[in-house]
Amino acid sequence: MKISEIINILGQSLSELTHKPYLACKGLIRIAFNDDGFQRKLNYNQVNYSDTVFVLKNGLKKRLEIINIEFVDDTIDSLIETITKSQSIFTMSR
Repeated sequence: MKISEIINILGQSLSELTHKPYLACKGLIRIAFNDDGFQRKLNYNQVNYSDTVFVLKNGLKKRLEIINIEFVDDTIDSLIETITKSQSIFTMSR
């Protein structure tokens, strides 16, 4: 799945969970992918489920803590649940 599609899905979910603007949430997730070294994949390649979980648990979690989002662990767990439910999309898009 292209990273832009993943960011759209997770951005919408993060926006709903945090009550923050959708575009801001998408940007935060994009930055988290950059933080964790996936910048070369942003425009060209695909990322997989494991890559995405890694970014959520590391880069995104740190960024959410920096901006003082409440219940960060619960938020990350919900985002992981979102992509787990969408895993068929990840598989079918390959």
